[in-house]
Amino acid sequence: MKRSSGSETGLWAKPWMNLLLFLLVVGGVLAVVFRESFSSRFVLFSNDAPLGLISSEWCKMPAPFKGFWVDLNWLGSQAPSAVPNVSFALLTLLGPVWYAKFMAPAALLILGFGAWMLFREMGLTAGAAVVGALAAALNMEFFSNVAWGLGSRGLSAAFVFLAVAAVYSHARRPHWAKIPLAGLAVGMVVMEGYDVGAIFSLYVAALVVFMAWHKPGSAGKRLATGAVRVVLVAAFAAWMSAAAVLTLIATQVKGVAGAGATEPADPQAARMKWDFATQWSLPKVETIRVLLPGVFGYGMPEMYSIRPQDYGGAHYWGGVGQAPGNEKSRLSGAGIYAGYAVVLLALWAVLQSFRGVQSKLTEEERRSVWFWMGAAGVSLVLAWGRHAPFYQILYAMPYFSTIRNPIKFMNPFQISLLILCAHGLKGCWRAYVTEGVAAGGASGPWTHFKAWLGKAGAFERKWVYGSGAAMVAGFVGWLIYAESKPRLVKHFNQIMPLSYEGQAEQMARFSIGNVGWSVLFLVVSGVSVAWLLSGYFSGPRRRWAAPLLAGVVAVDLAHANAPWLVYYDYQSKYVASPVLEFLSKESPEHRVQVLPFQLPQPQFQFFQQQYYYVTWLQNLFQYFNIRSLDVIQEPRVSEDKVAYRAAFTGTPLQSMVRYWQLTNTRYHFGLGGDFAEQINQQLDPEKKRFRLHTSFDLAQDRPGGLVQAVAATNGALGLIEFTGALPRAALYTQWDTVTNEAEVLRRLMDPAFDPAASVLVSDPEVPASRALDQAAAAGKVSLKVHAPKRLVYQAKAEAPSVFLLNDRYAPEWKVWVNGKPEKLLRCNYIMRGVHLPPGEHEVEFRFEPGHTALYVSLGAIVLGVVLCGFLALGGEGRNFTAPLRENERS
Repeated sequence: MKRSSGSETGLWAKPWMNLLLFLLVVGGVLAVVFRESFSSRFVLFSNDAPLGLISSEWCKMPAPFKGFWVDLNWLGSQAPSAVPNVSFALLTLLGPVWYAKFMAPAALLILGFGAWMLFREMGLTAGAAVVGALAAALNMEFFSNVAWGLGSRGLSAAFVFLAVAAVYSHARRPHWAKIPLAGLAVGMVVMEGYDVGAIFSLYVAALVVFMAWHKPGSAGKRLATGAVRVVLVAAFAAWMSAAAVLTLIATQVKGVAGAGATEPADPQAARMKWDFATQWSLPKVETIRVLLPGVFGYGMPEMYSIRPQDYGGAHYWGGVGQAPGNEKSRLSGAGIYAGYAVVLLALWAVLQSFRGVQSKLTEEERRSVWFWMGAAGVSLVLAWGRHAPFYQILYAMPYFSTIRNPIKFMNPFQISLLILCAHGLKGCWRAYVTEGVAAGGASGPWTHFKAWLGKAGAFERKWVYGSGAAMVAGFVGWLIYAESKPRLVKHFNQIMPLSYEGQAEQMARFSIGNVGWSVLFLVVSGVSVAWLLSGYFSGPRRRWAAPLLAGVVAVDLAHANAPWLVYYDYQSKYVASPVLEFLSKESPEHRVQVLPFQLPQPQFQFFQQQYYYVTWLQNLFQYFNIRSLDVIQEPRVSEDKVAYRAAFTGTPLQSMVRYWQLTNTRYHFGLGGDFAEQINQQLDPEKKRFRLHTSFDLAQDRPGGLVQAVAATNGALGLIEFTGALPRAALYTQWDTVTNEAEVLRRLMDPAFDPAASVLVSDPEVPASRALDQAAAAGKVSLKVHAPKRLVYQAKAEAPSVFLLNDRYAPEWKVWVNGKPEKLLRCNYIMRGVHLPPGEHEVEFRFEPGHTALYVSLGAIVLGVVLCGFLALGGEGRNFTAPLRENERS
C-alpha cells in the first residue's frame, strides 16, 4: 500500500526557504530561551565546562589539539587530546567567554538541524519537519546535558540523525557515497560522544543490517549486503574517530586502575567495579520522568554555586547517582522529559504500525516504526542498569564494563522516540492535513470536532476517548498526589540531608506543582493532536497546523527545561581575593591543598565541603592558574597514582607530612589562630615547620550575594605554610638507583631517608652518585619559562647531578639539555628528572604526545566535505531538504 506525502509548491519547494524556516523557528525559540546569554555580564552555569576551566592556560586553544596536560591538579595528568570535532572548533573560534554564553544554544541548534535533515529525508513536509526539529532541540535529555556543560551530547545526537539520514537515503536512492558518509557521521558521533558515541554507533549498525535485510533477494545475499555495509560504516567511522579513539585508549584505558576489559578476580573488587560502573542507573519508577518533568526534582543546587533556598525546592530526591551503601547520597544532572506531543505522536505511529492494511503508514514506514520501537525498548531496559537484570548481560561482554552510567542509554531512547514521533507527524500530515477532507465552511473548531467525531473511524474515536481518559486520570492523579503532601514532606526528611528549615515543604510544593503543570500540558497536547486528527487543518487551514504544534512543543519543553538554565555574573565571580592573588604568584613554584581533616568548626566545614571544592577548585583556581594537590574529578585513576597514594595511607598520621614534602605542597587551608601550632604538635613536633601565613574570613557583599575570601587579622580561616615542602625543581648530587617499585615506595616512607638530600632514580643506566661523605654543593636552579606543556630552567651544577622536577612522570614528556635531547628519568617513583654533568645548562621539558591520529581524522573531515559537495553537485543533495515524493519510493 503506497501513500504520498503530498507535494510542496511555490517557495516551499525551494531548499533555501526550508532552511530559512528552520533557522527562523528553531533558532528564534532558542534565542528566546537563552536570552540571558546576550547580556554582557552573564554566562551560563556549566558543571562540566565552567568558565574558569576553559579559561585556564592548560585549556587554551588551539595547543590542546596536540595534547592536554592538566598541570593544575595533583602532580599533573594527561587528559584526552582535543580532537577536530564541532565542540573544540566552537571553543577555538568563540573563546572562553563567548563559548560559555553560546555553546549550549549552538549545540542545540545543530542538534535540531541534524533532526531536521533526517525528517526531511523521511518525507515530512517543511512545517512538520520543523516541529520535529524543535522537539529534538528542546528534548530534555539533550537540553539538560548541554546546559550541564556537555554540549558534546547534543552534537553527538545531531550526527546520529545525519548518519540515519544517510542510511535511509541510500536505502531508497542507492549511491556509493552515502554509506561512507554515514560512516563518517558515525565517526563524528564517537568524536563528540566518546562512550555515548560508541553506544550510538551500535544502533546505526543495527539499522544498516535491518535496512539491508528488507531488500529483495535471498537471505544470504541480504545478510552479506548488510555485513559489507556495516564493515564500510565501521571503517569510515574508525577513520574519522581515530583521534578520539587513540587518545581515549592512551589516557582512559591504558594504565588506568580497574579499566581492563576483564573482571577482577577478587569478588569484593568486582563488586566495587560494578557499583562504580552502575551508580548512575535509572530506577524503574523514575521512567515516569519521561512524562512528568520535575516530579523528582532537577539537580542539587550546591552544584550551581547558589544558595539552596534560592533554588525553589527543585532539589533532586530520586535514586540516580545514589552511591551503594550511602542511601542519602544522590545526584542527577540530567532530565529525560520528552514532551507530551512527542509521546502522543510516537504512540500514534506505534499503534498505526499494527493496523495492517488499515494503517495510515506504508509498509516501509511500519517496519521502520518497529525497528525504532525495539531500539527504544532495549535502550530503556539497559538504562535501568543495576535496578534490573538486563544490564548485567551487556556488562559481561568484553569492554562494556569500562562504560560508566547506564542512564546514558536514555540518549538512544530519546532519539528513537523522536524518530517515532517523526513517523507520527508524517502519517498524521498525510492522512489528516495534506490529503484529508477539507474542513467545510467557516465552522468553529468545536462544531467541526463534534461533527467529525460522529462519523470518525473506530481508531480515531478510540484515540479521542483514550486521550480523554488519560486527561481525566492525570487530573485525578494530581489531586491524589497533592493530598499526599504531608507524607511527602515526611519522606524527604527521612531519605536525604536537608540544607535549611522548610526545605522539605518547599520540595513537596515544587514536585506537586510540576505534576499539575504536566497535566495541563497533557490536556493541551492531547487536544491539539485530536484536533489535528479531526481534519480541521486540512485545506486552506493547513498553514496553521505546524504553528499550532510548534507552539505547543516549544512552550511545553521550554517550561520544563527552565530550571536547568542558571546564569551568573562572571565579572563579579571571577575576582581574585588577596589570598588567590598570592597563590597565583606562587603557583609556578608551589602547590596548595585544603587540609584533608574533618574539623568540627562550622566555618571550616562550609569552606572545605562547599566553597573550596566548588567555587575555588573548580572555578577560581582554574581561572587564575593555581596548582593544587586536590583533584576536581577523578572517575578513572591511573595505576601509578593508586600505588603512590596508597603508600601514604593507613600509616601514622605523620606520613602526610612526608607526602606533602615529596609533592611540593607548601600551602594548606585550615583554621586561623593557633591552629598551625596544633598541627606542629600533632604532625611535626620535632621540626615544627608549619606556620600561619594569612588569616581570612568568608563574607558576602550583600545578602544572597557571592561569597568572597576577605583578609582578616583574626580570621577564622587560615592559609598555613609548610616550609618543609621540596622545591618544584632542584639539583641533587646524591642519588640511589632502585629499580624495584615496591622498594622505592618503601624507601620514600622510611624516616631514615631524607628527600631534601637524596633522590631515588629508577633507571639503572644512570651513573652512580658520589659517596655521601664526598657530596658536593648541589648548585642552583631558576625558572625561565612556565607553561602547562613546556618548562625551561637554568641550572648551574657544581658536580654531576640529578635534576629533579617534582611533577608527574609520563613517557610523553621529553627533555632537552642545552638543546640536545636527553633521557627522561623516573625519580622518586612518580617524578621527572634528568642527569646533568657539571656546568651551566638550559633544561627544557616539553610534553609531546603523538598526534598522527589528528591528521588522520582531519583527512576524514576533508573527505566528508568532498563527498557532500559531490552529492550536492550531482543533484543528490536536494533529497535532504525536499520531502520524499511518490515516484522516488521503490
